Amino acid sequence: MLGAVQYRAFDRPAGGSAPIEWALTDGGAMTLGVAWIRSTGGVREMVFASDSRLSGGSPERWDACPKILTLPRSDALISFAGVTELAYPAMLQVARAIEVHPGLVNRLFDITTLSSLVEDVLNQMVKLVKTGSRDSLLDSLRQTEFLLGGFSWQLGRFKLWRFAWKNSESRYVKRRCLPTRQLGADRVCKFIGGPSGPAREKLRELLESRPRGEIGMEPVEVLQLFIDAPEYDDVGGAPQIVKTYRHLNSEPFSVLWPPNGDGQATFAGRPLLRYEKSFTPPLDLRKPDAHSARLQADEAAIIIEGLPVDSTT
Repeated sequence: MLGAVQYRAFDRPAGGSAPIEWALTDGGAMTLGVAWIRSTGGVREMVFASDSRLSGGSPERWDACPKILTLPRSDALISFAGVTELAYPAMLQVARAIEVHPGLVNRLFDITTLSSLVEDVLNQMVKLVKTGSRDSLLDSLRQTEFLLGGFSWQLGRFKLWRFAWKNSESRYVKRRCLPTRQLGADRVCKFIGGPSGPAREKLRELLESRPRGEIGMEPVEVLQLFIDAPEYDDVGGAPQIVKTYRHLNSEPFSVLWPPNGDGQATFAGRPLLRYEKSFTPPLDLRKPDAHSARLQADEAAIIIEGLPVDSTT
């Protein structure tokens, strides 16, 4: 058992400054996503991961739902936790806004500039909502949050932001994710979703049990724990994992699921069809750090001879 859900109203930066006011995530939003800066072999990269389950407050559980979007400029990722009817259109509108601006597509504008555009698009989407229940809308906004991250060529380092509804300003506000006292200096990692508090605590315990100074793939291990935990029924499906690098490119990974030695290759939470083959790097959750050695793609591929042919064409 991982314990009861703990909802947190604020995060306290590592420097001990005053807490930042954010909306309470009371009720719903039980999905779980995370982004962090990983160090391997002296090289840093940014990793996004999420579960793949959507429920929308209904009895159904949809377990093959993409929650991480590689933006058209290839150096930035965005993900969400919360109410799908708000989050999906908002992320797609962010992508469309980038597509129509050559300077954003070609990365002439840094990701720091992009972060302001994301904030503006989110708040514009809120203003365009028509509702008969203001309380219902506010509840959806409080439950829905986003992560945006990538490499800043202007600053020469990775940047990560969380976008959350701020009650006192009645708008989405971006805030850069910094190292916290809970995880330690130089460890940038942010969970979003209902169980983000317990997940953060579990990650702290895991890091303290290991000698390594920086974060590796431990957040994926924590994510898997919550996917497997029966008390978190709204967190489920295969993990989905995407990385972005200093060379301004992003790379999705296929994940073997379940991680029992007989797992099937999944991509963005969806199991590959019998005639599909994975051309993305594989990741076996039993040894999540081993993917750095670039296992052969066939380990994660399901290979069936021949694709289906439409004889009518």
